[in-house]
Amino acid sequence: MSANKKMLAARKALIRFYADIQRRAAGKKFTAKMRAATITLAAMYESLRDRLRERNEYESLTCVCKIDRVILTTNTLSWKAIFGVLGWRPRRRKRHWRKDYRFSRRIRGTGSIAEVVVEFERTAAWFPHFRITVIPQDDTGLLHHDFQWLLQALPDAEIKVVEVAWDFPNRCVVDLDYVRRFGLFGSTWLRPGSNPYHDKWGNVGSKIVRAYVKWGTSQFRVELELHVRLLRQLGINDIFDFRKLRSALFPDHIHFLKLDEMKLVRALRRAGLALAEQRAVRTRVKTKVQRSLWDGLRYLREEVGLKNVQRLLLPVPEMNREVHIALEGLVAQWPRRPTTGSQP
Repeated sequence: MSANKKMLAARKALIRFYADIQRRAAGKKFTAKMRAATITLAAMYESLRDRLRERNEYESLTCVCKIDRVILTTNTLSWKAIFGVLGWRPRRRKRHWRKDYRFSRRIRGTGSIAEVVVEFERTAAWFPHFRITVIPQDDTGLLHHDFQWLLQALPDAEIKVVEVAWDFPNRCVVDLDYVRRFGLFGSTWLRPGSNPYHDKWGNVGSKIVRAYVKWGTSQFRVELELHVRLLRQLGINDIFDFRKLRSALFPDHIHFLKLDEMKLVRALRRAGLALAEQRAVRTRVKTKVQRSLWDGLRYLREEVGLKNVQRLLLPVPEMNREVHIALEGLVAQWPRRPTTGSQP
C-alpha cells in the first residue's frame, strides 16, 4: 500500500473510531469540526512517524508504567460514607437500556482519581448490587493513597478488573506496527485489525490487550486489562498484592521478541523439509512476522508443523528492559500493608 493510500485508510479508521466514541458519549455528536480535527491529528501523526522512520531520528526508548482503570464490585454501598470521606458530589443519575445495571452515577474525583462511575439496580440476580469503575488522571495513573481513601468507604469491595498501562513517547520507535511485530502477550491472539492507531486483542476471558495512540498526551500506550480470573490465579486479591505484578506479568504476559533466522533454518532442516520447501517457508514467515509476530508463529506451528516455536525467538533486550524497569517502578509505589495518614 502506498503512503498516500495508507494515510487515507488511517484517517478513515480514526474517524470511525472517534465517531463511535462520540456516539456513546451522552449528548454528543460527531460534528464536522470534530471530523476535521481528527483528520488533522491523523495527518500530523503520519507525517511525524514517516519522518522518524526515514531519518532514523527516534528518541531514546523509555516508558512509564501506571495503574489505569480499576473495576470493583460490592453488595453494600453508603453514598453518605463516600461523600463523607472524600467530599465528592455526584452528577445526576443516568438511565441505561439493555445494560447490566439500570442506572449509573458519575462522581468527579480528586487527586489522581479523575472520576468514579457507580452502577446500580442490577438487571440480573447474580450480578453484585454495585459496580464501581475508578478512572484515574491520564498523567499520574491511579495512586495508592487516593485509592485507599476510596476503599475505606467500600470495605466489602472486591477488585474485578485492573488495567496496567505502559506509556511511550510518540517520538520513540514504539507504535502499533512495532507492537504487532515484536509483542507477545501470553496466549492472547494477536490478529491485526484495520485501525492503524488502535488494536484490541483478547475477549472477556482472563485478559485483554490494547495498543493505541493517546492523542491528548502525545503518547503510545500498551495496556493489559486483567480480569478477575487471572488476578486470582496471580494471587492478586487487593491493592496490597499489586507488588506481585512485577513477577506475574513479565515475561509471561508481556514480552517483546524477534524471530531468529538461524534457529528457524536449523528447525526446518530437523523437520526434514526439502530445500525448496524450506525457502518457501522462510519467505512466507518473513512476510508474516513483518505484520504480526504472533501470526508468523501460528503459521509455523499449525501449517508447517514445528513444535515449540517459542524456542525460535530472541528477546528484544532494550524494549524488555524498559518495560521491566517501568513495571518495577510502578509496584514500588504500592504498599505491602495499609498506611495511615491524614485525608487528602
